[in-house]
Amino acid sequence: MTFVYRPDFLVKDIVWNDNSKVEFDYYSFTACGCKHLALNDIKDLIKIDRVLGKGYLMYGLKERNHQILRSFYISYSKHFKDIAIFPNESERDIKSFDDFVNSKPMFFWRDNFGRLIQFSSHEFILPLFCEPIIYLYSEKETKHWQES
Repeated sequence: MTFVYRPDFLVKDIVWNDNSKVEFDYYSFTACGCKHLALNDIKDLIKIDRVLGKGYLMYGLKERNHQILRSFYISYSKHFKDIAIFPNESERDIKSFDDFVNSKPMFFWRDNFGRLIQFSSHEFILPLFCEPIIYLYSEKETKHWQES
């Protein structure tokens, strides 16, 4: 038996400390088994925002050069530039590290079980290469092998 716990708030209801609203979706999972650093020390965090109407606090990393931010930026800058998402898109501009950090690439939330859950911005998450699956069909009739 498994239990999937989902937050009872919407990311769009988060208000940053500077009173700006969230611009991108955030995801609270690590996709495709990518290496992922875990936050081990609550002392590394500061309060950065809140969820309207819920009273939840969200946290960010105190240190702009924290290993988790650096690792996330390296993954983004190393792999994201060469990925074309849309037709006729050749390459993407990569943000500087300062712009990356200023755009709030991640935040943390303490769930009802006391766990720190990391949310990462959709803007910087690499696309999953497992989907969509594209099937190519021959325009000519082909012979099909059938097990006897």
